[in-house]
Amino acid sequence: MSVRTRILLVDDHFVVRSGLAASLGLESDFEVTAEADSVLGALEICSREQFDVVLLDLQLPDGSGLDAIEPILNCQKEAAVLLFSTFVRVDEIDRAMTAGASGFVAKSVDRDDLIRAIRAAVAGREVLSDDLTDQLRVLRSGPAITERERDILALVTK
Repeated sequence: MSVRTRILLVDDHFVVRSGLAASLGLESDFEVTAEADSVLGALEICSREQFDVVLLDLQLPDGSGLDAIEPILNCQKEAAVLLFSTFVRVDEIDRAMTAGASGFVAKSVDRDDLIRAIRAAVAGREVLSDDLTDQLRVLRSGPAITERERDILALVTK
């Protein structure tokens, strides 16, 4: 018997979760073992089940998927966390990668690319498009300012 990749899907849209589960379930080496519709739901499941990869939406009804990354990884030391969202903000992806995420996959990606991304994340590879990698490089090479300086700049722009 071959080892199957255990997947937790975290998305607040039932249709998205069920479609992903059905599509990923067609792969002989994938098994969607649980689904959650919120950060809290994901953390509850993580506390009692083991996963190889968590496909995590950014916008959830009880918070941001960004806030779930570290608690998930604290609970699931060996798991890969892949962000899966419609919205791409480079600063959020940077924050996610700093928190330990394996990468980001846009919801608009085709099925084959999603499957490749999941397999890459489970294998320990970073999953980012070339464009997003370039944007992160630019963001990270920019002038470093403190959080307080960002707050001041935000007030100045208002």
